[in-house]
Amino acid sequence: MPRVALFRADASPAIGSGHLRRCLALAAELERDGWECVFAVGAETEATIPELVADGWAVERLLASAREHDDLVARRPGSVDLLVVDHYGRDVTFESKCRGWARRILVLDDLADRPHDADLLLDQTLGRRAESYAGRVPGPCRLLLGSGFALLRPEFAALRQSHAVRRAGPAPANVTVSVGGTDPDNITAMIVEGIAESGLPLRTHIMIGGSTPHLNGLRALCAKHDMSLYVDHPDPAALLADADLAIGAAGTSAWERCCLGVPTLLVVTAENQRDNATALAESGAALLLNGGTPSAEAVAQALRDVCSDRQALARMAAAASRICDGLGARRCVMELDPPLARDGKPVRLRPARSDDGPIMLEWQGKPGARRFAHNPEPPDPKSHFAWLEAKLADPYCVFNVVTHGDAPAGVLRFDRRDDGLSFQVSILIDDARHGLGLGKAALALGRRLLPDVSLWAEVLPGNAASAALFRGAGYVPAAGHWLKSDPLAAAMPHRMSAS
Repeated sequence: MPRVALFRADASPAIGSGHLRRCLALAAELERDGWECVFAVGAETEATIPELVADGWAVERLLASAREHDDLVARRPGSVDLLVVDHYGRDVTFESKCRGWARRILVLDDLADRPHDADLLLDQTLGRRAESYAGRVPGPCRLLLGSGFALLRPEFAALRQSHAVRRAGPAPANVTVSVGGTDPDNITAMIVEGIAESGLPLRTHIMIGGSTPHLNGLRALCAKHDMSLYVDHPDPAALLADADLAIGAAGTSAWERCCLGVPTLLVVTAENQRDNATALAESGAALLLNGGTPSAEAVAQALRDVCSDRQALARMAAAASRICDGLGARRCVMELDPPLARDGKPVRLRPARSDDGPIMLEWQGKPGARRFAHNPEPPDPKSHFAWLEAKLADPYCVFNVVTHGDAPAGVLRFDRRDDGLSFQVSILIDDARHGLGLGKAALALGRRLLPDVSLWAEVLPGNAASAALFRGAGYVPAAGHWLKSDPLAAAMPHRMSAS
């Protein structure tokens, strides 16, 4: 029997579609690993996000009730393996009632303003720190924080490999606009007027949900200004990948733009976006328009300014691509069942950071650490830290720290090969932790992190230990002294549409 994950989230014209959309991204990755996913939703959700039903997801339609927990248990007797709660109207009271029925609870939050009873809590706010949840979650709760856990659909990570690098070139031609699925305040119309007022020769593509109350007016406005309007577009990643510039909100779509390296003019459509908007602007990835609440005139002037400075746009694009690699949903799924080292401690991967530089340098300098490297000499500190910053800024490098328990224990790096379709693997485990099975566990996790691409490992002659490690992880001999791991097969979906 498959494990069952039940999502409690809503969408409506008033609250938007962001909660459901990030849940759908996580559900897609859970489904890939063989989970069955069920959505428990309120009355307006299906009309707001029609693909929830059209794509075959199992749906439990809830009635407004103070006894929601009892309703869920009655509909799903027995238990669920995972309850995912993404709802500002739910907190520790609801979550605690679900204990016993739900074997584990994962909370998705970005407010950090109320207590939770969770085993895991994910907050994808850029720069979010654990102190924000001090006293708000149980001690054992595992916190998954920051944009490395941004929940995006898998096609964004796939497209990143061909679209993330945007160098200074011709003036921007394609602009994409997306301020949310429902846009109750009709901010899109103001942006359309601003683009038209700018006088720039831009091809403008506007995405909106079919449940917006302003759809007819937007159709007329876009026709007037010769702009393309996409309603419930089935492939927003492909549309965004061709954008030179975006105008959008600081919700989930902000991470989509960062993943594809698209510089952004930001608006704030809800107060829960304020922290993200500020952090994105401070990072250099976006320009916050008039404090987040601009006029058409402000949009027009900002467009004229940024489109006249191509180097600045390239810098914004580079800063954006460093923020999010599109693998957050996969990382979240991997947190649910980490492999164990021989001493029983969990082994995990997390994104590498600048402050990992000193310990990486220490590992590189240990006797024998670079014996089979192309350059066996340990790096000097200056060149090491420069190399690290370059790798962290490279959108074609997926750089991970291997953790043992919660302590850093090594590195696992994937660098895109020249074919643009596969990655070269590099691994280093702290010699003080050899013999615990960390290398094998890390390679298994790496295979799960990048399931859809071929992985290649170069093992130089004489490195019998490395050859055995990769063969033990399922790599097979290929040309010369290379070993290869083919993409993983996805589990058969449990959705009705799979038949």
